Amino acid sequence: MGVPVQVIRLGVLGVVIGGVVAFKVIASNKVEKKVDAFLASEGIPKEMVSYDASVDLFGFETRLEDIVIKNRAGKDIKIDEIVINDFDDEHKIPQYVDVEINGIHSSSNQLKVNPMMRAMFKDINADDMVSNFALAYSFDEKDKKLEIDNASTSVEGLGEISLEAEIEDVKSLQQLAQNVMYYGFNNLKLGKSSLKYEDDGFANMAFAYNAQQRGMSTEEFKEMAVKNLDRSLEKAKQKENDVQVAFLEAVEDFVKHPNSFEVSIDPQEALSLRELQYSQHNLNDALKALNLKVEAN
Repeated sequence: MGVPVQVIRLGVLGVVIGGVVAFKVIASNKVEKKVDAFLASEGIPKEMVSYDASVDLFGFETRLEDIVIKNRAGKDIKIDEIVINDFDDEHKIPQYVDVEINGIHSSSNQLKVNPMMRAMFKDINADDMVSNFALAYSFDEKDKKLEIDNASTSVEGLGEISLEAEIEDVKSLQQLAQNVMYYGFNNLKLGKSSLKYEDDGFANMAFAYNAQQRGMSTEEFKEMAVKNLDRSLEKAKQKENDVQVAFLEAVEDFVKHPNSFEVSIDPQEALSLRELQYSQHNLNDALKALNLKVEAN
């Protein structure tokens, strides 16, 4: 006599449920290890953080929600969620990272900005500024190459800045960090890279503030800026400075319609700013060697 179909279905369901339970037990240990490594890499003591953690059954990312980081100054930092898609917890300095931090709540009073910037912020909800951060990179020790797929930060109502970069001749991430700390970015050998700004209100806020300081309307201020750019553009064209022409044209487009502004390079071989500085070419030719492009909107 055959086994009833209902029994088979219950058996399959039992195996599935058992597998999920086992997965959750294993995953919870992995989550704790991954979160501990992430907090340690950010220099955040574990005992100063509270959160709810979960693991996606299919995507395997670790998700922390309703995070509160206790501040010794008594001002807690609240974060809606941290999504750890991938994270190297085997090395002191992670060799690969894919992390999103969404909904960082702060006050503009906590931002270290100059008085002019603070004055511009007065027209937005300064008591609850919501920002987001994402970082995804991988380091190939054999090829000595660091690929930054995404390093971005955004503030709702203002805009987002994002970076993609290939950095070559990197012996170790620790040495790279030390070089940047002591010598800045001049020694970094950059391959294909781009820096992009996407506006979400900051540009018009800045235009309106500067217009107000001059007793003008926003449109009058923008018209004045365009006329000044046109004069500079004409001089650049007369000097046949192609790079400056492209830059000024993009800036003018952005002033007229502030959506996005991007600077990118794609050199035939990786170059550092220091190498360009001491090259025998003039600045215009040196920037051409980088295959520099400037685009707006």
